[in-house]
Amino acid sequence: MVDLGRGHVDYEVRAEPTDKGNVTAIHSDVLKTEFLGALFSPVRVKVRPPHNLCGREVPEILSPGPPHRARTDDDHSLLIHGLVVPLDISCFQGAVVHRNALAAKGYNGPMVVLRDQRYPIEGGSLAYDFIRPEGDGPFPFMVFLHGGGWISGDKTMYRDEAVWLAAKGFACACIDYRLAPLYPFPKPVADCQAFLSFARSSASELAIDCDRITALGNSAGGHLALMLGLAPMRFDSKDSLAERANSVVSICGISDLTDPEGAHFDIAMPFLTQFMDGPFEGREEEWRRASPVTYIDHAQGRYLIMHGTDDDVVPLLQSQKLADALKAKGALTTFVPLPGEMHSFTIEGWDQIRRHYLEFVSVC
Repeated sequence: MVDLGRGHVDYEVRAEPTDKGNVTAIHSDVLKTEFLGALFSPVRVKVRPPHNLCGREVPEILSPGPPHRARTDDDHSLLIHGLVVPLDISCFQGAVVHRNALAAKGYNGPMVVLRDQRYPIEGGSLAYDFIRPEGDGPFPFMVFLHGGGWISGDKTMYRDEAVWLAAKGFACACIDYRLAPLYPFPKPVADCQAFLSFARSSASELAIDCDRITALGNSAGGHLALMLGLAPMRFDSKDSLAERANSVVSICGISDLTDPEGAHFDIAMPFLTQFMDGPFEGREEEWRRASPVTYIDHAQGRYLIMHGTDDDVVPLLQSQKLADALKAKGALTTFVPLPGEMHSFTIEGWDQIRRHYLEFVSVC
């Protein structure tokens, strides 16, 4: 039983995530659900009320995000969509569920959460998740690009980071892009460019600031973020200028594919060749086109480049040389080596990354 402690009757409450994960705690008048994607996933909160509440309609859910309707079904379950953790159920008897906002995330305001939205690409569409503070905006906008060697991963990998940054006052999108080997270069780059074009054209609906768009990614996602900042032309069939990010955060990103044997560790060769749809020999120009360093002369905006000094997948030299080349061209560039960090980061290492990129995007 949950003691609401405010003169209300008690309720037996349990939560059943309909996506993935599980409930880890129920206490007092706050129902906490801590599972991956909770902020973007529907949760069924089952309430067994006193007999005189059976079948009573709950007319409104005041939870972070756009307005939501709720209903009670035959077993008196309340289905809530959108941002639902932590959820204050103390006023259920009054037929209104109030929010405990994002207290657990350090934010006390409402959020707009859009899950599994679609953006257009040539011949189809791909999914993205979006979160921002409620309000008119426009908000500075972060596009998160997952890693995975261009052959694995999806938009869920940056959800927690998007929630964290949105709580700081930013709009955030986590996007899917097509993966090799089925969709080799240039399709993943074209997809990310298509999303940026879509976001700019939808700026008023999303309430984003088109002058403060940052692309952030790690590893292969860092490569894609760099391409969004540097490549001047689109990589789809449209022979036109690309929409570009105003600033870029590359975390252990791959920046140079022009010397695969000399500039990469052996462990990287399988996913490099899958991304490039074949070996380097005889296709040198295509590998050059896929390299962010090829487009240094077109650099604009600002760049934050971070890399673990002990990275055993992508050499530190990739980021060092890129930063030096950008600085030589006059681009506003900050290079941050992360002592002792490898390709996967310690908690302390990621805290450093967060601190650096939050400071960077706060002044973009």
